[in-house]
Order: sequence, then structure tokens, then C-alpha cells
Amino acid sequence: MTTTIVNKNRPLLGLGLAFLLLVGALMLTEFDIASGALFAIAAVGTALYLPLIWLINKRIKRTITPSWWHKEIRATILILGALCLIAAIESSFHSVVFLIIFIELLFLLAVFGYEYFFPHSDTIHGTVESEKSRFSPWMYWLFIVGNGILLIVGEDYFTNQDQFGVAILLYFCSLFFLFTRWVFKQIRFLLNLKTERNRTELLHLQSQINPHFFFNILNNLYGLVDKDSKKAQQLILKLSDMMRYSIYDGQKETVSLAEEVDYIRNYLDLHQMRYHKKIELDFVTNIEDDQIQIMPLLFIILVENAFKHGVEHLRADAYVHLTLEATANSVSFSVENNFDDEEVSTQAGLGLRNLKRRLELVYPKKHNLSTIKTTKTFSAQLTIEQL
Repeated sequence: MTTTIVNKNRPLLGLGLAFLLLVGALMLTEFDIASGALFAIAAVGTALYLPLIWLINKRIKRTITPSWWHKEIRATILILGALCLIAAIESSFHSVVFLIIFIELLFLLAVFGYEYFFPHSDTIHGTVESEKSRFSPWMYWLFIVGNGILLIVGEDYFTNQDQFGVAILLYFCSLFFLFTRWVFKQIRFLLNLKTERNRTELLHLQSQINPHFFFNILNNLYGLVDKDSKKAQQLILKLSDMMRYSIYDGQKETVSLAEEVDYIRNYLDLHQMRYHKKIELDFVTNIEDDQIQIMPLLFIILVENAFKHGVEHLRADAYVHLTLEATANSVSFSVENNFDDEEVSTQAGLGLRNLKRRLELVYPKKHNLSTIKTTKTFSAQLTIEQL
């Protein structure tokens, strides 16, 4: 049986509940309300229950499951409801303020109890799609506003009673708790929204990397099948490996540096096989640990640029020099190629724009991308630090 996340929350919530019951017991006994003894017993019982269940489960080597966690919550709601009902009945003879407090607590327990005892699910074809709350957030705001109105109205009648100060303190503590909870929920929602938006944008950018290359390779295969079937078969195998990596591993958050290097080598081999002209290709690697994790399909954009804007337009003497160096703290990749200055487009490439955006999303303030262009050569260097 596996351990669940609720095991980490149970002791904290249990001790918190025991503390609140103890505070309630002290308040009730202070104002001569006998049901405070029941609250004290419940506080001690809650504090003893936690280590007792822990020892029993440890002895029989079991863990607390979510189903048992829900049973505990249901039992807690029933016990607290019974205590609040008894205290409300007794408070009607002693203090109107306490009576109002316990009636409101009973209302809240009824709301939570209805949620746990009668859960509501949306089902489609017998499958549970989502758990929906039967109560809207306005009920909690009604509780806050209603309490505020009661305190304002009751100020003229109960100002001289000590219990009224207790009621005001509890009200503002509840107000502060709910407001803080609402603020944290909004912050978490915004952070999750930003993360999801960045992830969606990153996947969209990654999907734009390889279609141009694959399209060109398929065109070459079409013309090569009849001329050199053996060479076409080798191209297909290389292309299959690259497509598998691009489709499956390319969607991961990180891959090993060894996998990325293999992908680049396959890319270079494919280009050497498809061109009918001589290309000087040089790929030097100096890697301390090839299991270093890095974002997939990162360096291939610079390699694609070298072929697209350099090799494609040169009839002879084309070259592409690549260097990859990696240590435990940084990875540096550089590409240098020559080009025909009469054929080079003056428009900024989509690939480089995508690369810059991906680096901003995944390695903010941890990367440096620089380019140098002369009359005949173009070089780019990407350094990623603090991996």
C-alpha cells in the first residue's frame, strides 16, 4: 500500500484541531458553560488519537489511505457538530453571543458535511469527469457579511459583556484567514496560468523546428529512390531515428547531452548523403559528462541555419564547423559556416527568433547567444550556465 500526500497533512491538521478545541474549552469554562468539559475531552482525544493510530499502523506496516482520510473527516464533522449543538443549547441559558457563534459553526459544519457525505460528480458514459462543489463561494462571503452585520447590530446590546470581545476577535481572525487564503489562491492561479502559457508556447515553438528539414529530405528521397535505392534506404533509416527523437524525446522537458549529440550527428550524416557536392563538416566535442540534462532540440536550430543560409547556396568549398564543450556547470555550442553574400536574405530568420524565445522561457538570465557576421562567414555561439 503506497503512502499518500495526506499523511503529511494529518498530524498538522490534527494538532491544529486539538488546539482549537482546547481554546474553546478554556473559553467555555471561563464563562461557566459546562460543555467546555466536552471540548476539553475532545481536545485530549484528538491529541491522543494521532500517535495511537500511527503506532498501530506502524506495527501492522500499513499507511493511511485517502479513503481512511475521508472517513476521519466525516467522523470529525459529526463529533464537532454534536459538541456545537450541545454548546448552543447550553449557551441559550447563559450567553446570546455564544449561542450565535455555535449556531454559525453548526451551519458551516452542515455545509462541509453535506459536501463530504453527499459528494456530487459529473459523469460522462459512466466515467467521473470532475468533482463539483454544491456550494458557491458566495455562501462563504454571506457568512462573513452576516457575521459583520450581527456584530454591528449586537454592539448596542452586548458591548458590556466579555463574550462580545471574544466574538469580535474570532470574527476578525476568520476574516483575516479567508482573505489571506483568497490572496494565495489568486497568486497560485496566476503562477499556474503563466507556467501553463509558457509551456504551451514552448511546445508550439519546438513544433516549428523540424518541418522544413524533413520536407527537404523527403523531396530528396523522392528523387533518389529510382537512382540509388541503397542510399535511399540508408536515408530512410536515419530519417526514422531523427523523427522518433523529434516526436517523442523532443516533447520532454530535458534530455541527456548524449542524445542531443547523436541527433546532431544523424542530421549531419543525412546532409552528407543528400548533397551531390563536397561539404567540409567538422564536429568537435569535449564533454565531461554526456548525461548532463538540457532542453531538447536546442542546438539543431543553429546547425539548420548554417545549412539553410550557407551550404544550400554554395556550389563549392562549403564548410560547417561545430564545437560542443560541456562541464558540470555550463554547456557551450558554436557553429561557423561560409555563405554566398549574394544569396543571403536580409530578413531575420524564424529559427533564431524561436531559439531566443525558447531560451528566455527555459534559461532566463542563464544563457548567452551571440552571432558574428563577416562578408563571407557567419558564426554563432550559445552558452548556457548553471545547469
